[in-house]
Amino acid sequence: MINSVGVVRKEAENCNCLQVFFVSGSFKVDSVEAKKKEENFRETLRDMANSKYEYVKSFELEDEVMLPNLMVVRIDGRDFSRFSQVHEFEKPNDETALNLMNSCSAAVLEEFPDIIFAYGYSDEYSFVFKKTSRFYQRRASKILSLVASFFAAVYVTKWKEFFPQRKLLYAPSFSSKVVSCASAEVLQAYLAWRQQDCKTF
Repeated sequence: MINSVGVVRKEAENCNCLQVFFVSGSFKVDSVEAKKKEENFRETLRDMANSKYEYVKSFELEDEVMLPNLMVVRIDGRDFSRFSQVHEFEKPNDETALNLMNSCSAAVLEEFPDIIFAYGYSDEYSFVFKKTSRFYQRRASKILSLVASFFAAVYVTKWKEFFPQRKLLYAPSFSSKVVSCASAEVLQAYLAWRQQDCKTF
């Protein structure tokens, strides 16, 4: 079995070669030749991980949200005006669509215990992390990508639960950003700003 890095036989007439690609599932390798090449490939990866190539890791951006700042992740639906139109949401607010967003938010709170508060409206949600959180070493890029991708995945998974008679024509996507609040007062001002924006929406 191969996980993450896959090696599979390319099925084609008069072709006895292998394709290597990155995947997120598992594939069976059913020949001795393929298994041997898989083992060699794995050994090469292990060698590279502890070799001169490891220096490229230093090119990763350092984006830690420093303590004692409070972290907020805000997700926002990408082009949801079009998404709402295509899926025939009621105007000005579709209650079922809002309930779906709320359910996704609740799932995020359950999945990530370091999130202690959430506030949202329309296609936007803000998630507040506890002040002492060390979630993913407080790296903004990792945290915002995890929250946004999980929210989108739950949205797709729960669609039929809220719209049993309506087909999901395409998957939604959400942009996300990390807001660093220097104090509880700044966090309060941030949330007041989002609430004010809701009133003018």
